[in-house]
Amino acid sequence: MNKKIEFMKENKIIIFVEIDFLDNMIHIEKSDQSLEAYDLFQQLILYSDIRSCKEYIKDQILPRIWSQGNTHCILCKPNEMKLIYLFYNSHLSITENYFFAKEINKQINIAYNV
Repeated sequence: MNKKIEFMKENKIIIFVEIDFLDNMIHIEKSDQSLEAYDLFQQLILYSDIRSCKEYIKDQILPRIWSQGNTHCILCKPNEMKLIYLFYNSHLSITENYFFAKEINKQINIAYNV
């Protein structure tokens, strides 16, 4: 099993999106689970483009968390050439979700050798 799939299963990530500024590509990996709502995914990924994603993060404190009901997204920037969006369902409190995002961000940074 590849490390990305393993990471997704261990952390209950349903959709893993990697934006690569070097290749100007978006890579999407989806598990066999479903998000409770796909609105965040649509707004952040499908209705966006690479340039606007890059512009958006300029003044952001990362990791960034979005939530809509029980569907959440964590945005990580492991290096200057990559953005990672992680979509998952959770019933965690705001505080628990924040600490979960910090831990996930740390794991992503290690995985991308930052």
